[in-house]
Amino acid sequence: MTRRGTPLTTNTIIARLRSVKLWFAWMKKKGVLFFNPLAPVQVPKTVTRLPRGILSPDEIQNVMAQPDLKTVLGYRDRTMMEVLYATGSRARELCHLRVPDVNLGKKVVRINYGKGGRDRFAPLTSPACRFLERYLNEYRPKLAACIRPAGRDWLKKAGTGEDRVFLSAYGGPMGSVWLGAVMRRYIKQAGVNRPVSPVHCFRHSVATHLLGDGMDVRYVQVLLGHKSINSTQIYTHVERETLHRQHKEFHPLAARKDAAQPFIEEKEAHGAHA
Repeated sequence: MTRRGTPLTTNTIIARLRSVKLWFAWMKKKGVLFFNPLAPVQVPKTVTRLPRGILSPDEIQNVMAQPDLKTVLGYRDRTMMEVLYATGSRARELCHLRVPDVNLGKKVVRINYGKGGRDRFAPLTSPACRFLERYLNEYRPKLAACIRPAGRDWLKKAGTGEDRVFLSAYGGPMGSVWLGAVMRRYIKQAGVNRPVSPVHCFRHSVATHLLGDGMDVRYVQVLLGHKSINSTQIYTHVERETLHRQHKEFHPLAARKDAAQPFIEEKEAHGAHA
């Protein structure tokens, strides 16, 4: 049980069992134990869960329409959404994105601080480039100078964002927690009431949409920065579920269960009973 009294997840139990098993193996190797009591225990494989909170293209567009583009913060937030949906970046990767990493001429950004220390390049969409260009030239300088004084110490925060692309209203770096809070507000305003990860839903969604439109899973793997293609193939299972659901709903024969033609044997059996 957790500290909150809720049951542990299967993956947590597996991870702890593996740790205890390795500890006993180390104790045996050092001569503290004569045998490893957990050696015969087979640790089950980690349960792979399908990603939750995948938004449809229409829902993504609806979320993107929420920020007020007439304000500095609204334009910044819309630009962040465009970059998230174009590159599939994680929250930490977006917050650490730096101005020199953006190449609008080649429509590409260098993603740093990736999971496992892996950096990568990710392409930008045309809308993302347009928003980034205006944001960097017009709105980012205003944020760097601080547009929201915070008491007597607000001048200490101005300019502390250095060369980060996305800055807070105080001129400092954008944090992952604050980014999540901002995105969560817009998702709620867009009418998405089911549980979704406020930032990661963009990453899940772009991967699912690209695979659904026919992109090779290996290219999606490179875009997301997955070390193993098995991590990317999770989204193919999501597409299969969606395909099955859509097929069942819209296929003319799948939808007409009452009009299914009986087999000859069923007709004969029905006639005999009649």
